[in-house]
Amino acid sequence: MVERLVPEELWELFQRVVPPAPRRPQG
Repeated sequence: MVERLVPEELWELFQRVVPPAPRRPQG
């Protein structure tokens, strides 16, 4: 998972700058 490759602090900052995109069921 990406969370393990990226430090917690950097991951939190990344989520703040880039909001989680809404998940849509494909198909």
